Amino acid sequence: MAEQRHQAAPAQLTEPDVLTFAEACRFLRIGRQLAWQLVNRGELPGFRVGRLWRFRRSVLIDWMQERETNGGAR
Repeated sequence: MAEQRHQAAPAQLTEPDVLTFAEACRFLRIGRQLAWQLVNRGELPGFRVGRLWRFRRSVLIDWMQERETNGGAR
């Protein structure tokens, strides 16, 4: 019986799902000040890891689509 060999997965070519604060700003194409305002008001969905904010790309996409559907309503 031949032994199956697993090749190492190729380097991930897609964007990571978890974004830093700066990456989320670039992804949303908004400034840091507006992003902080949205985070502090609880409008921008994110989570903290220690003192650092992280944002899931997939959640931000859903958030943007919801805002488009609702005509930008908060």
